Amino acid sequence: AGRTVTAWLGFSTVTLYPELSGVFQPWRLVTVTLVHDGIWHIGLNMLALWFMGRSLEPLLGSARFVILYLMSAFGGSVAVALLAPNSFVVGASGAIFGLFGALLVIGRHLGANIKVIAILIAINFALPFVFALIGAIGTGSFAQAFAAIQISWQSHLGGLIAGAAVGFVYARTRRRDQ
Repeated sequence: AGRTVTAWLGFSTVTLYPELSGVFQPWRLVTVTLVHDGIWHIGLNMLALWFMGRSLEPLLGSARFVILYLMSAFGGSVAVALLAPNSFVVGASGAIFGLFGALLVIGRHLGANIKVIAILIAINFALPFVFALIGAIGTGSFAQAFAAIQISWQSHLGGLIAGAAVGFVYARTRRRDQ
């Protein structure tokens, strides 16, 4: 049953083009956050969501936090569609990176020390590339090793950009009614 749900909710660019797949399923741009590839994948994403949410949700309010999360997920999927159109992806990582981006922008706007969040973003963004380099030592092929780790840097990048953009808007409209 798990594979069926994953196939139904995961994101692939082909689901946006009825002429290619026979279906048009735009909800997958966001439902991708509901399915993961194993216990570690969902566990780490939910841990990050908990850490980020504890800071951002009280600051923004629940409605704005949910909008930020969904827009970040959408941005991650759009980046996958543009940069890796043949990929099938699952997970909330794009949305999580969006929360990182928003926290970075909002924190900077408020005058907070954002060095730690900037370092966390850099480390988390670089990890897939580091894992691929390590894997390339054993396989002799960076491309093969990178494909084997199955981490969508495109989703991370798109979520980060979308979250930073939403964070910028939120920082400029600080009252909840704006």
